[in-house]
Amino acid sequence: MKEKLDLDMFLPFNAFHIADLGRSVGPNTFFSVENILEAVKFEYQSGKPALHLLSRVPKDVLDKNSRAWNKGRIHYSNNQDEVFKVYQTQYAEDMECFLRARALENLHRGLIVLSLLGSPRHFIEIVGFDQPRVISEEKVDSFKIPFYFVSPQELEVIVERNGCFSIERLETLPQHVLKHGTPGAPAIAKVTTSTLRAATEGFIKQQFGEEILDDLFSLYQQKLEDQISIYESTKPLFLFVVLKRKTN
Repeated sequence: MKEKLDLDMFLPFNAFHIADLGRSVGPNTFFSVENILEAVKFEYQSGKPALHLLSRVPKDVLDKNSRAWNKGRIHYSNNQDEVFKVYQTQYAEDMECFLRARALENLHRGLIVLSLLGSPRHFIEIVGFDQPRVISEEKVDSFKIPFYFVSPQELEVIVERNGCFSIERLETLPQHVLKHGTPGAPAIAKVTTSTLRAATEGFIKQQFGEEILDDLFSLYQQKLEDQISIYESTKPLFLFVVLKRKTN
C-alpha cells in the first residue's frame, strides 16, 4: 500500500472510503481496517518535505543508452547538462502536481508559505563512494539521490505556468559563510553531516546496507572539513516564498 497509494487522487473528493465486503466473526475485520488506516496515515505523514525531494529518480540517469546516464555519480550537481535537465524536468512535473493539489484545498486569495532549499549542493558528491572493497561500482552506478534544488527564476516560471497562484514574496534567506581553518568550520561540518545523513540515510541504507553508514558519514565529515571550499562554492541558500491563490 505504501508503494501504490496515491493520496492526491482523493483530493477533489476530500474523502477516503474503505469497505469490508466479507463476513466473519471475531476481530478479523477490525485488524484489516486498522492496517489500512495505519498505511494511509503513514503515507499522509511521510509526504515530501520543503519540496526538494523528487517523486522518483529520473529514469534517463539510470539508462546506459541515454546521454543522461549518470555513471559514477549519485546526483546531478556539478555534472553535464543532460543530467541536470532530466532532474529539472522531473522537478517541474512534481511541483506542478503539488501546486494543483494545493489549489484544490486553498481558499481564493488564501496564502501558502514555503521554505525551500534553493541551490545545488555540490558537496553531496563528496560523500565518498570511492571504496571498491566496500561498495561495488555497479551498485554506485544504480544509486541516485532524488533531490533537486530549485532556483528563484525556475520557481517563478513554474508558478506562472501553473496559473493558480501569484508570487507575493520571494526572498533568499541568510546563509552561513564557512572558511577553512576557522574555529567554527569543524563544528559546522559536523552539523552539515548530521543534516545530510538525516536526509539521505534511508536511501543509502536501502541500497548498500546499514553497516556502511557510520564509516561513510565519518568520511564525509572529514572530507567536508578538508575541502570546505567546495561547500563555500555552492553558495547554499534557502528560499522564502509566499504564494496567493488567484480568484479565477
